[in-house]
Order: sequence, then C-alpha cells, then structure tokens
Amino acid sequence: MKKEVWRACPICKIESFVVIPSKTYIKTGYWKSSMMEDYKESMAELPCSYFNNGKGECPFRNSCFYSHILEDGTYYEYDVQVKYYDEDG
Repeated sequence: MKKEVWRACPICKIESFVVIPSKTYIKTGYWKSSMMEDYKESMAELPCSYFNNGKGECPFRNSCFYSHILEDGTYYEYDVQVKYYDEDG
C-alpha cells in the first residue's frame, strides 16, 4: 500500500509548501500576505542549521526561509539548477 503525503492546508485543503504557525485563521487578502511576509522576515534572521555557516548543505537551497551566512558574514546563495525531463523521465 502506497502512502501519499499531501502538503495542504488542514482547513481549506489548498496545496501549500509553507506552514505558518498562527492562532488566527486568515483565509485571503492583505492580512494573509502581511502575515506571511512577517513570518519569512523573522525566519531570515535565524541561521539555517543545515547550512551551518557554510560547513554543511541545505536541502532546501534557495527555498529555505532561514539565512545562509558564511563564517565571514557574507550571505550565500545557491546556483539555480534547472532540470529538464523528457517523456522517459
């Protein structure tokens, strides 16, 4: 039996790759966008534990909300990798 994992809101069931902890349910609009931006900004202030000051590698790469800062204090950004698949995968 194959188990499928869905990334979706537990309430509205819309697919989402972001889970923002909140005591308030905000469906759409300005307040939702504002809450998401505030959350991303607060996460960007924290160092990524996978990246580990450049000693490790983050599996989320540029999609990670945490900061990727090298030991010398400079921000690191992964190269964008584009993968193309044909009809055989």
